Amino acid sequence: MAVNHFHLLIADDDDDLRAGLRILLREMFGHITEADTPAGVMMRLDENYPDLLLLDLNFARGRTDGGEGVDLLQQIHTRWPDLPVIVLTAWAGIGLAVECMKLGAADFVTKPWDNLRLEATLLAALRTGMIKREAAEAISRENTLQRQTNCEGLLVTESPAMKHVMGLVAKVAATDASVLISGENGTGKNMIAREIHQQSNRASLPFVVADLGSLSPSLFEDALFGHEKGAFTDAGEQRSGLFELADGGTLFLDEVANLPLHLQPKLLTALSTGMVTRLGSNSPRRVNVRIITATNSSLTSLIGNGLFREDLFFRINTIEISVPPLRERVEDFPILAGHFNTFFAGKYRKSPLAFTISLLKKMQTYSWPGNVRELAHTIERAMVLADPEKPALSLLIPSLPGDEAKGKHRLDDAERESIARALRTTGGNMLAAARLLGIGRTTLYRKIEKYGL
Repeated sequence: MAVNHFHLLIADDDDDLRAGLRILLREMFGHITEADTPAGVMMRLDENYPDLLLLDLNFARGRTDGGEGVDLLQQIHTRWPDLPVIVLTAWAGIGLAVECMKLGAADFVTKPWDNLRLEATLLAALRTGMIKREAAEAISRENTLQRQTNCEGLLVTESPAMKHVMGLVAKVAATDASVLISGENGTGKNMIAREIHQQSNRASLPFVVADLGSLSPSLFEDALFGHEKGAFTDAGEQRSGLFELADGGTLFLDEVANLPLHLQPKLLTALSTGMVTRLGSNSPRRVNVRIITATNSSLTSLIGNGLFREDLFFRINTIEISVPPLRERVEDFPILAGHFNTFFAGKYRKSPLAFTISLLKKMQTYSWPGNVRELAHTIERAMVLADPEKPALSLLIPSLPGDEAKGKHRLDDAERESIARALRTTGGNMLAAARLLGIGRTTLYRKIEKYGL
């Protein structure tokens, strides 16, 4: 990796040491600045934010306990959590190293150093910083796109039930409280989570989604916590986990009820301590993330059956927001149908479907067990297949409602119908059906067995 266009800040009270480092590293860094006091470090960071900071832990004459550097590191990580910091000191100790890692240091190098090891350490920190920045930028672009295509218009509501939900969103967004979002499949739990993030003071930082329903148990730790190079056979280079990628922002743990019982303590530890440890590492890393979780299951029932830890439930459930199904927010049906009609008309470059009041009323007689997601899918399909001037009712109502449709408010019946329809729509493709339903493939297998499909 070519690094000579990067900016390094060296913070040490020893003039000769700084001069030596400057000579050693000038081929690696195109721009090197220096500071010899904690106040000078903060001033340099305010003036010209570097790509990497090489930080001594002792500045005042006679100090050897590292306290000055630890205090400074804490201030730096609070104000600039994404800045990679390599700690440099002659007074090494495992306790001090662990403390620095907990405060956000990328690595720890002792004096006198080995030149090759120092260079390798700086390169690794730069690479990790670049990966995190690129991931954050990609996540930010995805968030913007998701908001433009899915969110705008969907959360405008005339429904008392949804107005209550949006009132809770506004209240909790201003805090860092953990939020559990519950509701049937397709009700828009992901949209609610994104809206909480967008209304929070973390809005400019990453919103990272971890779909626990589709994550295999063997990949859980690697996906959430990351790994070091050589941690396992295929670990050719180090990789940040989702917790680190979400640092400073929000981590959305979707389908949290699907997390196997034996993995729940690992998640609980990370949430309780704010620390994660990559596979293959003994150095925990501090992360600052806001946690939002979602489920379509009753966690209290799972707790009663010994399938979900009560202490984890209390950790993620400071505030619970229950999203109503579409059948309980009929006032919003014209708004949602209009939104999807306009969106898919633009997507497929076609005229919007002619939605008459009579047609909308007929559509509302259907129970929509797949909720908002099913409505979106139905309108998209009709946009592709229908005559815009006279869209066929059969294309806009997945199955014509009869007397039995009025009794489909029971969750199990609605869920079974939704899964069966998804399987028919996808020709039995399990992965495609799971994506259509917004659940993990393992969850789909379990529900197919449950309903005898």
